[in-house]
Amino acid sequence: MRFIRNGVIPVFSTIIFAFFGLLLTGLPGYNIVTTLDGQPITGAPTPAQVDAMISQGKRMDSHVDFYGVVLPGEPLFWTIGIILVAAFIGYKLGSAFKIPAAA
Repeated sequence: MRFIRNGVIPVFSTIIFAFFGLLLTGLPGYNIVTTLDGQPITGAPTPAQVDAMISQGKRMDSHVDFYGVVLPGEPLFWTIGIILVAAFIGYKLGSAFKIPAAA
């Protein structure tokens, strides 16, 4: 019983909450926006457009738009961060069922 409460429950809780974090990044309000000199562009640019933008000195960037809130920085880092925070929350909730070691 101790193995299940101290080991299995926290691990499964971590996995389930990490999956919830992954689902959070798939919600309709989680959008990765590509910008050209700060102006959002629709769709993905073609390689020819990218070469033309670079030759003109324009800057391409991207950010995450989460239900209208612009999250600065790389979208990949935000995605990884959301999944890690959700997994940490799952671990802490699963750890609440741990049995302390007998003295």
